[in-house]
Amino acid sequence: AEYMGALRPPILELLSEYDMDLDLNPTTIFARLSEDQRQRLYLANVPQDALASHPSMAPLMAEVQDKVVSICESFIASIHRHVSIVPYGVRWLCKRMVHHARSIQPDFSADATAMLLGETFFRRFVIPAIITPEPFGVIADAPISAQARRNLTLIAKVLQGVCSLAPEKVLKEPYLAKLAARVAKIRLDGLFAELVDVVEPDVALAALPDEDLRLGRPDISVLSVPQLVAFHELLASSLTTLHQTHGATHPISKPLDRLARLPELAAAHDHRTFYVFAVGSSSDDIGFVDEKAFAFTSQPLQDPDQGAVLLAAERLRRVMTGMSLDYQFRGRFSRSILEAKLGDAAAADPVAMAVIAETIRALERLPAKFSQGDFAPLFVVMLQEHTRREEYRAFVQALRRKLLLVLADVAAATAAVQAEQETCVQYRRQTKIRALLDRHEDKVSTFLSQFHLTDLDKRQEAIAAFLATLKGALLADPMWVTEGALATDVGAVMLEKFVMTRLFDAAFVTETAAKPRLSIVPWLTTLLTIEPTDPALQIHERFLGEAPWSLAQSEIRKINAYKAPADKMRIVRNTAKVIMELLSLSGVVPGADDVFPVFVYVLAHAAVPMLSENAIYIERFGSQQLQPEDSYWLTQLQTCLHFMRELATQRGAAV
Repeated sequence: AEYMGALRPPILELLSEYDMDLDLNPTTIFARLSEDQRQRLYLANVPQDALASHPSMAPLMAEVQDKVVSICESFIASIHRHVSIVPYGVRWLCKRMVHHARSIQPDFSADATAMLLGETFFRRFVIPAIITPEPFGVIADAPISAQARRNLTLIAKVLQGVCSLAPEKVLKEPYLAKLAARVAKIRLDGLFAELVDVVEPDVALAALPDEDLRLGRPDISVLSVPQLVAFHELLASSLTTLHQTHGATHPISKPLDRLARLPELAAAHDHRTFYVFAVGSSSDDIGFVDEKAFAFTSQPLQDPDQGAVLLAAERLRRVMTGMSLDYQFRGRFSRSILEAKLGDAAAADPVAMAVIAETIRALERLPAKFSQGDFAPLFVVMLQEHTRREEYRAFVQALRRKLLLVLADVAAATAAVQAEQETCVQYRRQTKIRALLDRHEDKVSTFLSQFHLTDLDKRQEAIAAFLATLKGALLADPMWVTEGALATDVGAVMLEKFVMTRLFDAAFVTETAAKPRLSIVPWLTTLLTIEPTDPALQIHERFLGEAPWSLAQSEIRKINAYKAPADKMRIVRNTAKVIMELLSLSGVVPGADDVFPVFVYVLAHAAVPMLSENAIYIERFGSQQLQPEDSYWLTQLQTCLHFMRELATQRGAAV
């Protein structure tokens, strides 16, 4: 039935939480915890029978209880919002049941009314549709997992407790006691008051038009004879249970007795007749109304033109989804627009041309009443279909968001695995390089001993020639063949790092032989007090927000921790990238003129010992391996150092 659609939004929302488990059993909650969580909550060694009373379990159970109560309230709120589309016959029958109960028992209380309507409407109609929504037409295109089915069953059980006004009798398990106390505060009086607030049938009949020209389901409906017979059989099957729990004078007994005549009367009527009480009078007799007299029914109208309308709507929707309308056509639609687009697509897109042509043919077959007003009635049908699918689209979008989160987690895990894989590959290659150098240790030792005797201006050529020899040996090594041709450059860089690390003490020459290592030159100390606003730097004021650029200073200070020219150059490049990233926080992409003065300030305040020697060392022994970007930043470093010397000289420092 259409009114069961009230359950669709909360059910779809619950199904979108595909990993949610609402089971309040302490043993189940304990099983969901990881070993680390059990240790942190001191639950690892707690016996199962003592879990419910453990202090660490209370907040976990309270969290699940909050979810259960929130979901139940969303179900009740959705049902309350959709009370107006409950079939008229069901609402009027509930109204008559309450009326008879109060006529029999004048002091029939509000709680008794809630119990009666909860037993009739909620327990017989709503709760079964929550447990198994598929046969009730609530959802037809969303899968329900076993876990989601258990969640729905629990929600139905809690709602049954709410309707009974005694949830402790329904939620009997000890660990559900606190939940029962919470749901006992939920009241359905407002929902039930609106449910039975309907006019009498004679008033409803008088308000109906002679003819219904709309497609789709109407706003008012009553029960057909077969539907009412099925409803009577459902209530009659529970009469014994009702007598056992509420006594033989239960208010529903009299309406059931009156409805007992239905099966024998139904034989003389078919599905085209509809049942009402006391049509046109205050009598309690059963009456039947012809289908034509009661035009609004709970069944969709069988319009002979419905197939053509739906076909045209589907094709028009497809065309308009992929068609960009020019500005002069926006806000209105006509067949001429399709014909114009058909001409445009004739040469450029044969597939689009065929789709547009078929759409025009479908529009030509429409009845005249759907072609009026630039096909306005057709757009009404399309809008109704769009609205009907809105809840399912919301479900799909929520599921898509969750899938994107899962995809992000998978991507992060994949990146972590790839990083670990790259680390393993690097370690394997380094091991092979070490093994190669061990096999050529005699050549390496000889070169190191002769390197001290080589002239300074010839050392660069000597290192290049020796590295070329080792690279040839590497390419001929059987262990390296399995790495592939792409790993040749990687192997050459590794060889350079290993060799230059051992040659560092001889290759790294300070400006003055007597000057101790890791000392700061005197002229550099003159610039330690320079400010970002110093006129000599000319740093634009929009970049001063991130001063003093401490991250860049920390990065350049790492340069003396490495010995290979490639590693030292990597520190220079990273420092420049950090500066550019910090400057871009101002909202402006920095240029070379913006980076240079900040680079000078960072180098001055970082006070890196032997910074000039590092620049010379990189240029002499690493320039052959430098990429164009590295060459640029090395030039920037050297230019900054030259500028700093000139600035220190101007301010009285001895250089």
